[in-house]
This record gives sequence, structure tokens and C-alpha cells, in this order.
Amino acid sequence: PCIYSEAAPFSEGLGCALLDGKYGYIDKDGETVLPFIYDQASPFREGVAYFSIGEEYGLIDREGKVVLELTNCDSISSFREGLAYFSVDGLYGYMDPSGEVVIEPVYEDAGYFYGGLAVVMRGGFLGVIGRDGGEVLPFEYEDITLEDTCITARKEGMFYFYDRGGREVSSGDWDEVCKGRDGKEVFYLKKNG
Repeated sequence: PCIYSEAAPFSEGLGCALLDGKYGYIDKDGETVLPFIYDQASPFREGVAYFSIGEEYGLIDREGKVVLELTNCDSISSFREGLAYFSVDGLYGYMDPSGEVVIEPVYEDAGYFYGGLAVVMRGGFLGVIGRDGGEVLPFEYEDITLEDTCITARKEGMFYFYDRGGREVSSGDWDEVCKGRDGKEVFYLKKNG
């Protein structure tokens, strides 16, 4: 029924929803699986979800058991590819599900890993790092998109295409770059209309 103030798409068989000011989790039959007791909650990813109740926050499993209490960071994302980005004093890094810091919090912004790469920000510019924190693309871009087989980036009106190892494949001063909708890695380039 339409009784929830918010509802996230189902993830790993559970839906995170907001009811009477508290978050909880329901199954696809609408039955409550985890009670509506959380001040904040995220969808489940890789078996865990972020939660907060008052001053307590961390990660819970699908039974609602706290698997990691977070006491030394300000926020944490969902897990993707075994890592979540977290923030401490406004800087972002990455941790594994056990809470071990894998990449130190040195970035102004961070995104999820996709195929072993993540877009992060340092010095006001975007770059790409690998799972070991090594730099794949330097921090000099205004926009970066990770694709299945390549990386597209933009700076100072120029678009750049890189392979996923960071080697430049092509560049140009196109007005727009669009990915084809046919499921293939085809890009359409627009210049002067």
C-alpha cells in the first residue's frame, strides 16, 4: 500500500522505506522485515546497509545485527565492489566491510568503484584511481565518466577518451559527447550543431 513517505528500490530482496519518520525494511510482499526504528538507513548492498539511531551509526546485516559500528568517520556510502567511501572532517577515503581503511581519506569528493576504478576529487578537479589508491588519471578534469570499456573526460572544452588503464585513445574539442543507446560502446560526437 501507499503508506510510506519515502521508498528506495528493492535491493538484495529488501526495500528501505520511511514510515512515521523512521526507516525500516520490507520484503516484496510488503511485510516488515526490519522494524521502522532507524533515523537514517540505506538500501542493502553486498549484504550490509548503513544505519543511524540517535548517535549510533554503522552497518547492519539483513537480520538487523550491527556488523560494524562507525565511531571515527562522519558518513559512509553503500558498498560496491567490496569498498565504501567514507568521510572524516570533510575528506573522503575508502574502507572494506570490516571497517579497515583501504584508501586514506584525502579526497574532497569520492564515488563508487566501477570495474576497479573510481572518480575522486582533489584540488577542485576530478581524477581516477584504482582499488589500490593509485592514480589512473591525474586530477585535472571538470567531468569524468567511467564506461564499460573506456573513460571519457572533459577539461577546458576538450573531450578525452582513455582506455581503462588511463592511456589516451582520442581527444577533440567537441560540443557534446553522447553514448549510443544500442547497448554498444558507441559514442556520438557533436560539433557546431
